[in-house]
Amino acid sequence: MKTIGKITADQNQLRWVVLLLAIAVILPTMCLLWFMSQAVRNERLAVKQKLTDVYQLRLDTLSMRVDDLWSGRINAVRQKAPECQGVEIFGLLTGRESGTDDLYNCDAVIIYDSNGTLVYPIAGGTDYPNEFPEEFNKAWAAEFIEKDFTQSIELYGHIAESDVDDYVRFSALMGNVRCFRKLGEIEKAASFCRDIAYGQATENISSASASLIARARVLLVELMAETKDGLARSNLQELIGSAVNYTPGSDSDSLLMPSATRIFLLRKALEIVEQSQWSEELQSQVIRAKELLSCEELAAAFLDSYGVPEVSAPMLADDALQLVSLLSITLERIQDVEWDFAEQLRQQISLVLESYQTRQAQAREAVPNQPAFIAMLEPWPENNFRRLELPEDIFGMYHSFDDRTYLFLQKKRTLTSDFDLCEEGLDELGVSCRITDNSDLYVSGLENPQETGFLKAPLGKFFPGWNVEIHFSDVDIFEKTAERQKVIYIWAGLLAIAVMVAAGLLAARVVGKQIKTNKLKNDFIATVSHELKTPLASMRVLVDTLLEGSYRNQQQVTEYLELVSKENERLTGLIDNFLTFSRMERNKQAFAMARTSPAAIARDAAEAVKTKFSKGKCRFEVNIQDDLPDVTADRDAMVAVFVNLLDNAYKYSYDDKQIKLIVSSEDGSVCFCVSDNGTGMSRRAVKKIFKRFYQVDRSLARNAEGCGLGLSIAKFIVDAHKGSITVSSKTGEGSIFTVRLPAGN
Repeated sequence: MKTIGKITADQNQLRWVVLLLAIAVILPTMCLLWFMSQAVRNERLAVKQKLTDVYQLRLDTLSMRVDDLWSGRINAVRQKAPECQGVEIFGLLTGRESGTDDLYNCDAVIIYDSNGTLVYPIAGGTDYPNEFPEEFNKAWAAEFIEKDFTQSIELYGHIAESDVDDYVRFSALMGNVRCFRKLGEIEKAASFCRDIAYGQATENISSASASLIARARVLLVELMAETKDGLARSNLQELIGSAVNYTPGSDSDSLLMPSATRIFLLRKALEIVEQSQWSEELQSQVIRAKELLSCEELAAAFLDSYGVPEVSAPMLADDALQLVSLLSITLERIQDVEWDFAEQLRQQISLVLESYQTRQAQAREAVPNQPAFIAMLEPWPENNFRRLELPEDIFGMYHSFDDRTYLFLQKKRTLTSDFDLCEEGLDELGVSCRITDNSDLYVSGLENPQETGFLKAPLGKFFPGWNVEIHFSDVDIFEKTAERQKVIYIWAGLLAIAVMVAAGLLAARVVGKQIKTNKLKNDFIATVSHELKTPLASMRVLVDTLLEGSYRNQQQVTEYLELVSKENERLTGLIDNFLTFSRMERNKQAFAMARTSPAAIARDAAEAVKTKFSKGKCRFEVNIQDDLPDVTADRDAMVAVFVNLLDNAYKYSYDDKQIKLIVSSEDGSVCFCVSDNGTGMSRRAVKKIFKRFYQVDRSLARNAEGCGLGLSIAKFIVDAHKGSITVSSKTGEGSIFTVRLPAGN
């Protein structure tokens, strides 16, 4: 309690406790807020470092996959190379569907020997015969000039049976095919053509002869279409099957043909098959032929750019003379024919011969050049991919072993498929890859990134100088991730602060409650001491007076004894209240419930206070409604409740006291109303009036006796009867206490 210029010890104690609790909560909270601010400030760096660690491992895995893929391909070539020819290696490595983990998946392969000489693809035009027999010239003249096809067939047949070069022999056989076709004997022409196309041994034949055989295979299909039986599916299957056959052997229709011839055969086979009625049935071979054609064309494009042929030895003069004689025979045959272009033809022949002689002279004087491929390899490390200067984006890598060099060519889209295969799983992490070559040019992945890559790493040992970059699909991922972490930190911090504040408030409440309890105990002790001391002192004075004989007459003795009895009754009431309170605290108060008349309870209470209320100026009214329902209650306990309420009304009323006890029935309940015209109470006092030890006048010098337990005991009893007790009061206007008990069944 405050007084002017002074604060009580209890309030000082409470203030220090609250201050200590505030420090215990505020200091950790401030430390936590500082930690949160630092954590949030560094969260972006922390997120970046975490993501760097995660994706660096992914990039290392990607590089390992790329290395494993190409190491596997090289090892596969090393295993197959000793037992396979160059054409077989080409067929084995190329023409596979991209986007798979097939080891044999290249767009083209160029094979050189240790001297830089091209092994595959085969260069054409180097093994044609230097001269044709005189008889061949006659057969040619009979076919094309004299139009004597029968004579030509005889001459061509004699040449084919003689000991001549295989190219001359195949040329003679092809002459027979032409002549039979011109004579209309298609069946014989087809028979001769089949013998050339598939009936000849293909081992150890020249590339020039292989070119003739390839043309015979295409011609055979045309001839079969002109026969009586017509073209069959087997003819097309035979043609396209030979075109995609890269496995030479005695029982194989594979040909070691020049690159240009292979491209010609593949193109013609595809053209014929795709225009036929069996294109769908031969779809698998069509797909394979298209893939191989693409590979052969890529190899040819590379050779056109990088494969400059070596300087050949010049032709002998006799070869030139043979060519001159052949052209001269041609001119003699057409001499008597009135052709407008005969003179032009002679002029053209002269120009050709003159040009050829000039080139022959230059070739004799020329110094053999270094093979172009060997010159290209000098600045190019082995097993390293680089971009080649070709119209299309082509990348190459070479690997040498067993006196051979294998140059692997990959198109950009094929490399992209390989990289996509190795990048599998990265898209699930919400990132995209961008791969650049050693010139920092785009190769694969994200083509036009919005921002610089988050992480950059080398691609692998086969791609030195190449880099793979990580780009997030969401460019704001750092901010969003950091924001998510910030939210987590903030909520965690707020939760921790809330827990600390709640703990502090709980502790403050417990401490405050303990302080209040201590204060109540102190007030209780002071109140009890005061309440007990006053009647005991009065009784002691009266008893001492009687013992000393200081009284006038017997009437005064009687008065003194009545006063002693009154004080004793007062002490008994106080002690009963203390005992009831004790039982109430220990929840051991037992009530004898029985059907009871509310009127009887009211009359008993009124009878108990009748003597007290009859003294002085007190008007006491009891109004009981007729036909009240019974209640289930402990009659004595309820009488004690109303005696307490009536006694309080008496104590806290003015000299002209007006007290009423009204009993009525209302909504299935019995209402007991005790009203007075006393001092009344404030709103604050009304809220606390039923608390233990609470007294409106808390000073020890108060006029009304009591210890603040009566109303709390009354409420306890009413609650035990499943009833309610309320109060309505205003300062200076008196109070109305209403007790409601449920009507009994």
